[in-house]
Order: sequence, then structure tokens, then C-alpha cells
Amino acid sequence: MTEPGILIFLMNNVAPEERTGASALNFLVINIASALAAAVAGASFTKFGYPLVLTVASMVGLAAAFFFRLMVGEREHDGIPDARLSSRPIS
Repeated sequence: MTEPGILIFLMNNVAPEERTGASALNFLVINIASALAAAVAGASFTKFGYPLVLTVASMVGLAAAFFFRLMVGEREHDGIPDARLSSRPIS
């Protein structure tokens, strides 16, 4: 669900000649992570039950959001203007 935003963020920070490879690697990592997450979640549901697995998944999601915000926050404080992080036409 966050793929469009992450892809725009990636494309705005990668040189034009590297965008194809960066996009391919991005989707490769997303798909591998999704496959692993499905397998681990399925095994965890049968072993631990839904409440514990969903609680851990929500904590992992919150931690990921927090660390992503820290990463973007550092870029904003380093003098990179907000306009660079917004969606703009890819040329």
C-alpha cells in the first residue's frame, strides 16, 4: 500500500541512469519480503494464535514507521528542501 510513495521517494533520490535498476531492486526486495512474511505469519498463526501475531505485526509496523520518519527527518534537517521529497515529474 505504500509502494507509490516509496517509489517516488526512491526516484527523486536516484540518478536518472540508475532508476531502472533501483526500481527493479526495490520490487525484488518487496516481493521477497512479502513471501517471507506470509510464510512466517502462517506458521506463527498456527503456533501462537492470532492475537499475539497481530500484536507483534502491529509493533513491527509502528517501529518501521518511526524509523522511516527518522530517516526522512534527518534529510530535512540536513538542508534538503521539502520540495525535493515531494512528487514531481520524472524526466
